[in-house]
Amino acid sequence: MDLPFSVEPGTALELGGSFFATALRHEPHGNVALLARLPRGVGQQPAMMELSRIDGDVPPPRLAVDGADLLVAIEQIMGDPRSPSSGYRVRMARLPAALLAGTLPPAEPLQWLDGPSASRDESNAFDFAAGLPGTTAPGSALFTWDDWPRGESHGHVYVQTIGGDGRTGAPTAVSSPLVDAEEPRLVARPGGYWLAWLVDVASAQGRTRSYDPGEPEVAAAGGAANTNANSNSNGARAIELLALDAAGQPAGNVRRIRTDSARVVGYDLTTNGAGNAWVVWRQDASSAGAAGGRVLMAEVQSDGPREIVPLREEDVGSGEPTWIATASATEQPWLTFPDQRDRTLLVPVDYPHPASTPLGLAADLQGAAALSAASGRVLFAQPRGRSLELFVAACVSPLTPGR
Repeated sequence: MDLPFSVEPGTALELGGSFFATALRHEPHGNVALLARLPRGVGQQPAMMELSRIDGDVPPPRLAVDGADLLVAIEQIMGDPRSPSSGYRVRMARLPAALLAGTLPPAEPLQWLDGPSASRDESNAFDFAAGLPGTTAPGSALFTWDDWPRGESHGHVYVQTIGGDGRTGAPTAVSSPLVDAEEPRLVARPGGYWLAWLVDVASAQGRTRSYDPGEPEVAAAGGAANTNANSNSNGARAIELLALDAAGQPAGNVRRIRTDSARVVGYDLTTNGAGNAWVVWRQDASSAGAAGGRVLMAEVQSDGPREIVPLREEDVGSGEPTWIATASATEQPWLTFPDQRDRTLLVPVDYPHPASTPLGLAADLQGAAALSAASGRVLFAQPRGRSLELFVAACVSPLTPGR
């Protein structure tokens, strides 16, 4: 399936035997949020629908599964996009299973529920998830986002619930008021959720956020740059995690994954079959846009992080390592990231065993982004000029993690 014009890929997952993927089509006078459906096998036809027209610089829509229903969340600018007083608003819609089976409906019947709102700081990151069946109230979802409130010296991470009736809970700050927190990730687990975010190590020492992890921080008072070349905090960012209960409230203490002189330039969060948090990150590169560094991961249980395992220590490309959404908790998560020649690597992971050899991808797949996987089939996205091609590829031999 081709998504026309200049298209930015979003998130994807498998539901009911089909892959669903989002994208954002950039047009001269705004953006269009898109949802595409591709069958895993033969029979069902691909389909696409326009979710909403969106103004401003916002991320593509995000997806979550609630039973047999698909949840989609978009971010919009509230107010005049040119005004500094405008803000972001996240909205959620539900696509019941009956609507997903045939021709995707037009956007008009969708009922959009208002979710979190945030100021227009330099970050508009958000995430959301529905609780596992039997864990939370049917129809509800939990949102997380970061915000830098006006008049404060650093950012915070918040959570907020949306009920099936559209009622929202009160926004709750979950990161410490003493740290600069950003870029949250959220996944469901038995009994609740795992939430992770990045913290600027220097913020606890009185300096403001380093927007590029390779840049020096600026002193909070006086604006003088920190020029100490031997400072381990220079550009250092760490990952913190928090277990939440089914209502989105903290169910333990915030735990930080500690590495020596960590300069985390990208990370991702998922769970394994036991419901423990699996965190993967790239560190020691000069910036997220530069190649190099190492890819590492750790498992976090209720009693804290376990051993940190290196997954790749050389030939690492730019960008962030990403967990690929799989169809069920019984499937081992797959990891994807590029090498230094921008070839896509697809790695089955079986922590704490050493990383498997990356899968051998056909030549036409080596530049495509892997978005989701189910039962040995992988959904890829490949830019084609101003279009984005989505297609499903099958593994020719069974996957055995750890080999």
